[in-house]
Amino acid sequence: MIKKIKNPLIEKSRFLIIPEPFEGEIFSSWFARCAYAHKTHPRTFWNLHFPKNKFIYSITSNIDATVSDEILQVLSIKTSFSFLKLRNMTMKSYDGYLQEEIIRNGNNKFLTNYRFCPKCFKEDKIPYFKKEHRVIFSTFCEKHKCYLLDKCQECRTPISLFKMFNNELVYEFCFKCGFKLVNSRINYVKNGLTYKFNCNLINILKKGYIQLGNYYIYSFLFFHVISHISKLILSSKKITINGIENKILKRISKKHFLSSKTFFSQISIQEQYMLFSIIMSIFQEFPEKLESFMTQNQLSNFEMVRDMKVVPYWYEESVNEISPKTVYLSRMVSEEEILNGIIYLKKRGILVNQSNLTKLLGYNFFSSYNILKY
Repeated sequence: MIKKIKNPLIEKSRFLIIPEPFEGEIFSSWFARCAYAHKTHPRTFWNLHFPKNKFIYSITSNIDATVSDEILQVLSIKTSFSFLKLRNMTMKSYDGYLQEEIIRNGNNKFLTNYRFCPKCFKEDKIPYFKKEHRVIFSTFCEKHKCYLLDKCQECRTPISLFKMFNNELVYEFCFKCGFKLVNSRINYVKNGLTYKFNCNLINILKKGYIQLGNYYIYSFLFFHVISHISKLILSSKKITINGIENKILKRISKKHFLSSKTFFSQISIQEQYMLFSIIMSIFQEFPEKLESFMTQNQLSNFEMVRDMKVVPYWYEESVNEISPKTVYLSRMVSEEEILNGIIYLKKRGILVNQSNLTKLLGYNFFSSYNILKY
């Protein structure tokens, strides 16, 4: 592959060979194929058409989020593709779905490293990387029902589209050891609730909304809450889901998480798959399962919204209904009053929890009160 050359004339020229984007292909995958078609290293091909002295953007793994409209407009001229067609290959097309607006600097907790389906790589005449697989919630291939991969199985090096083994082998090979990715082992997911919940999560992204009870919620607001609950679960030493201490979460929670990185990025794809299904189960039969999650783990209103810069209305209302944050009186309710209140609620068949006790007694009480077992 041609590398480290300069030619000012190329900057103003059109692409000589213009591959048609495949269905669902991500921008960086298509651009890399353009470079390969010109027998040029992807970084060199980028710098020839977008020299550093005129364009501030260099090509990195985050280019799918950071590429500017200016560059897309230039590419539209060089390829005769419409601006919209090019933009739809970038992560910006998820504006209003994944987030209200995709963070343009690439430091985005919902965007992951390159992932691929080993089965798709085997079947495709020309293997390519898909846009949907760069979303953190994409942990498996919907078509083949197998886990995605983000590392070389031989040397565990993350996948890269802009590095080449010996400057010769394209992205179908590991840039570090030369392993052919199409030969990767395939691990299939099992049918069941875990698979169903993960499919539901992907469908929420596609539709752009979810209905929970009487609430119709934009998908990006729901994902904001999922991110928060993921952090809440992973940072806890012990967590109970549906009355059972989850062994998988227990194993994950033993890890040492770095505050400088997103919690998502510090667990494997298969662990993410399990985590997302568990979180989705919390929002089934809404809001009953959410209430069970909070009461079983003795989570207060404060803990459910802590560190959230913006708390979506539907989530705040639901949490307040389960565990009111209002302090009705300055003094704390006595233990005797709580015990009598529990007896009163039980006699009338009313669920014993902090919310109903607060409404009954009219006082604030300790959120960590251990007698509450429901």
